[in-house]
Amino acid sequence: MFSRLTTLEHHNLMPQGRVLVSYTGPVTPVVVTDISRDIRTKLSENYEASRKVFSIFLELAQNIQFYSEEQVQYADCKDRVGTMYVVETEKQYAVICSNTVKDEDMDALTKGCRMLNLLDAEKLRRLKRIQRRRAPNEKSKGAGIGIIQAAILSSNPLQIHKHKLCSNYSFFTLSVLVDR
Repeated sequence: MFSRLTTLEHHNLMPQGRVLVSYTGPVTPVVVTDISRDIRTKLSENYEASRKVFSIFLELAQNIQFYSEEQVQYADCKDRVGTMYVVETEKQYAVICSNTVKDEDMDALTKGCRMLNLLDAEKLRRLKRIQRRRAPNEKSKGAGIGIIQAAILSSNPLQIHKHKLCSNYSFFTLSVLVDR
């Protein structure tokens, strides 16, 4: 259905460093639980960074579970597909999640991330409180605060990348950096 990114293209999107987590496939609650446990174990010596990376990972993994356009079916169960990395560099950890999105949703997603990058921590917190009170739009499966929370925890600009797959779909990659 989709023209996938090659392994080399994925590798080139990642910061150079030690890969702590690398997963591509159906993103299920069991997969997220196992990877989350692995993150906590590997970052156990740095509690504050571990807490932030863990929380950001959960938010981004949940976005894949809710919104990825690519799905696989096993028996009577459909799971959404995505790619998740956690990379350790000298100064930061990078939580990188990718999934297929419709082009019609890409502009709003990109604009939203760019808008978040313009806000300081206090304005992000205020926006999160406002979003909690709003009713979700018809495409949303939550309150729309996951990426806002990731931006708050990160204290770094969100990094976005899009790769055209076919006429109606693109591969969206969101990288969230956490200082060590």
